[in-house]
Amino acid sequence: MLEGSHSMACTVLFSRFDQLRLERIVGTAPAKRMVASEKGVFVFC
Repeated sequence: MLEGSHSMACTVLFSRFDQLRLERIVGTAPAKRMVASEKGVFVFC
């Protein structure tokens, strides 16, 4: 469905209770940073 699309984006809501699930997607270190961060937006390339 997204094949050929040049601008793909995904919005995800998470809390500190989702850290284990988040680790499976972005990795352990990034998940820990994301849960502890005050930032509200994270971009992965």
